[in-house]
Amino acid sequence: MTYPSTRCARWGVWLILAVIPLMVALPASATIPKEEGIPFNVLSIDTKMKIHGVIDRIQGNVLFAKTPWGRYALGTTKQFRNLAVGDEVILYVNGDNVVVDVHRKGAPAPRHRWLTGFLRYTSPAKNEIALWTEDGWKNFTVDPKAIARLNAIPEGKPITVQLNEDGRVIDVVRLDISIDVTKPYAIEKGGYMEVSGIVTDIRGPLIFVDTPVGQMTVANVAKAKLVKPGETVFLRLDEKYTVVDVHKPREAAFTHRYITGKLAYTDTAQAAIRLETPEGIKVFPLSEAHQQALASLRKGELITV
Repeated sequence: MTYPSTRCARWGVWLILAVIPLMVALPASATIPKEEGIPFNVLSIDTKMKIHGVIDRIQGNVLFAKTPWGRYALGTTKQFRNLAVGDEVILYVNGDNVVVDVHRKGAPAPRHRWLTGFLRYTSPAKNEIALWTEDGWKNFTVDPKAIARLNAIPEGKPITVQLNEDGRVIDVVRLDISIDVTKPYAIEKGGYMEVSGIVTDIRGPLIFVDTPVGQMTVANVAKAKLVKPGETVFLRLDEKYTVVDVHKPREAAFTHRYITGKLAYTDTAQAAIRLETPEGIKVFPLSEAHQQALASLRKGELITV
């Protein structure tokens, strides 16, 4: 598989989103107010992810981690030495910065940690660098054995380093991660994804989107009528909702929004539903046709509006 070029060229992500459940088109009066405060260039929104998995198999020399929503290839046994089936993995992404933590099952502290970012020294001797972590920016001391490898890379270039249990940089490596999301509505508690990209193609039931971290494939819930090549798609997933916003080129406000969540009525008359969104809980009135479309579904089942 070939990955598209990325802003941080040391890693790549392949996102595949499964077909969205029952689609209900609500009237204009029930649409969510358009977003405020989004940068004019929507693609400037940083990619953010936190995903948890457990290494469940090693095929050839590739490590695979299983998650509630799918599976991802973590890399090779050469890149990730001394990892074993049963190890827990947490992947954090914040823009161009990536953190991979590997724990023994049940252990609170990571046994191995890899950080990806841009090389920035914080000492004249070039034996200390600054990189982003899930707790913010931190300085890391470089082990003498790794200084030569690090100094061979021009400052400002993307790097991936390995830390030991003491938080010291012990190696400079390459990080290649591929992600297949087959159940995007099963994000684990505390997990999340935020990514934006440009629609490049629409083929049958799939919309292809180029993102800063690779190609994303989204189910074509709009039947290609409301989404066109060149438009921006902004995807947000967490344990409560999946939201896909569609923006026209160079426009900050979305023109269409698709929300997936659990069916919940606001009253016994079932005249309106409520769904979680990034802005909080929103209420959507239902027409008689919408009520009929939802009549066969149980409360708590997944729907898309």
